[in-house]
Amino acid sequence: MIKKVVFLVTCSLVLMACKDKKNQTEKSSDPEKGLTAVIPREASYAFVGTYTRNEGFVNGQAEGVYLLKRNEDDASLLKQKVAAEVTNPSYLAVSPDRNNLYVVSEVGREGETGAVHVYDLSDFRNPVHLQEISTDAKAPCYVGLDGKGDYVFAVNYAGGVVKMYKRDKKGMLTPADAVQLHGSGPDKDRQAESHPHSLFLSPDNRFAYVPDLGSDKIWTFRIDREQHKLLPLSDGFVATRPGAGPRHIAFHPNGKYAYLINELDNTVNAYAFDSETGILSEIQTLSTLPKILKEPAVVRTSIYIPTGDSSMAPTAVTTVLWSMPYTRKTGNYLSCSFNLFTEIPSEFRHPSFRKNTVCSQSEFREYCPVYYR
Repeated sequence: MIKKVVFLVTCSLVLMACKDKKNQTEKSSDPEKGLTAVIPREASYAFVGTYTRNEGFVNGQAEGVYLLKRNEDDASLLKQKVAAEVTNPSYLAVSPDRNNLYVVSEVGREGETGAVHVYDLSDFRNPVHLQEISTDAKAPCYVGLDGKGDYVFAVNYAGGVVKMYKRDKKGMLTPADAVQLHGSGPDKDRQAESHPHSLFLSPDNRFAYVPDLGSDKIWTFRIDREQHKLLPLSDGFVATRPGAGPRHIAFHPNGKYAYLINELDNTVNAYAFDSETGILSEIQTLSTLPKILKEPAVVRTSIYIPTGDSSMAPTAVTTVLWSMPYTRKTGNYLSCSFNLFTEIPSEFRHPSFRKNTVCSQSEFREYCPVYYR
C-alpha cells in the first residue's frame, strides 16, 4: 500500500526553462504587458505543487509551492525554498509571457470555497502575491491559460463547475464565464456526479476540452473571444467507455491527434482531431498497464507528449518527469504516469521513480513510460 510521506509532491510541476551563467541574467520585456521578467541562464528551475494537509484521500504535509533547481551535470534536484504558502496548491500554471504564476487552492471542507492565486514573477525566485479569486465551487484541481495568455481557466472537481477568467496586462483576473456540468457513471463511489478534472485547448486555441471523470465524457467547447464565453459545440461532448474515468488530454505536435488517459479503467484513447469543427473521433484504445498487473487500483493518472523543449514541461504530473529536454520534437512518444495501490515487482519499477509508480509498459526505455505512435 502507498505509505504516507512527509513531503508529498502531487499533481503539478511547472518548469521554468531558464538559464543562468556566472550569476548573469537577461531581461525579457513585454511593453504591452508593462512588465519585465528576470530569466536566469544555464539552470532549469521548477515550481512544484503539493498538498499541505490531510484530506482523507491524501495526507499532505508540505508547506506550499516549492521552487526546485536542477543540476545540469547530474540532473539532481535541489529544493531552493517555499516559493508560495498556499493551502493545497495541487496545480500550477505559468503564463505564456512568463510574467505570472497561477496556483489553485484545492480546498473543499465545509464552509470552504476553492481559489486561484495570482503571483508576479518579475523575480521568479521571489513570487509576489497579487490576487486571490474564488472558483465558486470546491476542490479546484486544475488551472491553465490559453496560448495567447488572454484567459485563465479553473476546473472544480467537486461541484462540476468550470470557470473562465479574463486576464489583464498585469495578470490580474476578472470572472468571464462559468459552466455547470452534470452527469454520473457506473462507479457509485467515484462517479456519483460530475467530476471535471482538467481543461485542454486545441493547438489553434479555438476549442476547449474538459475530461469529466464522473460522467465519462469529454465536454467540448468553442472559445468565443468576443463574448468571453465557452460555447458548447454542436455535439456537446464525446462519450468514453462507461467507467473509464477521463482525466487528462494531450495533443500531438502535428495537430491531427489527441490522446486521453482514463483513470478508472487504466486505458488511453487516441482521437482524430478535426481542426475545422473541433470534433474528436476515437480511433484506438490501449491499456496503460503491463501484463504483470491484474486489476490494481490506479489513481491520479497524467498524460503528455514530450516536445523536446525544456520550456514546455508538463503542468500536471504525479511523478515528476524530466524527460522533456532530452526528447525530440517528433511526437513519437506518449508518456503516461500513474500511482498504484499495489506492490509491484522490482523489475517493473523504473529506478528513478517512486516505488509505488510503475511504467505503462513491461519493457523500459530511457524515459518511461512511453507509447509509440
